[in-house]
Amino acid sequence: MLKRVLLTSTTLLLMSGCVTKEIIYRPISSHAPRENNIEKIKSFENHNNLLNFSLNPNPKIGEFLNINAIPTIDGYLKIIVINPNGERKLLIPNRFRGSRVKAGERFSSNNATFALKATRPVGIHHILVLFSQENPRVVIQQGMSSIYNALERDQDLYNLLKQIRDGEYGKSYISLFDIQIDN
Repeated sequence: MLKRVLLTSTTLLLMSGCVTKEIIYRPISSHAPRENNIEKIKSFENHNNLLNFSLNPNPKIGEFLNINAIPTIDGYLKIIVINPNGERKLLIPNRFRGSRVKAGERFSSNNATFALKATRPVGIHHILVLFSQENPRVVIQQGMSSIYNALERDQDLYNLLKQIRDGEYGKSYISLFDIQIDN
């Protein structure tokens, strides 16, 4: 009986369109936004010609973010969104797309594998773009607990940004972009 109920529920979800390959991020932390937090992150920026990056600056909720990146060298791309509430979420890499990118090859957030759409809350979202020759770890877990988490702890994020900027992961690019998400 339970197996039949589960099969029926799964079939209904598939037929209703509720199962999708589109990534809709949900916040995993809940600390209050602080403008000095964003200013501190901006202090780590190092613009250079290692990455040509663009995105849609004013998407409405439900529209595609249209993130595009073309690196000039092989490396690793990480994209973190900071929403108006100060919550951080790792967009790239994810279960559909790893972080490895090759020189000259276009990374696009909307493709046959997955798509990124603008979600609530409305307001200014900060897109933190990290690119480096070697692969930095954003979260380090030991068992069930994280011993290092740049998504949840400010100091861990600042340490990661400093390491990337200072070349501990090879040549690097760090930039923060603002997008305004509206209804």
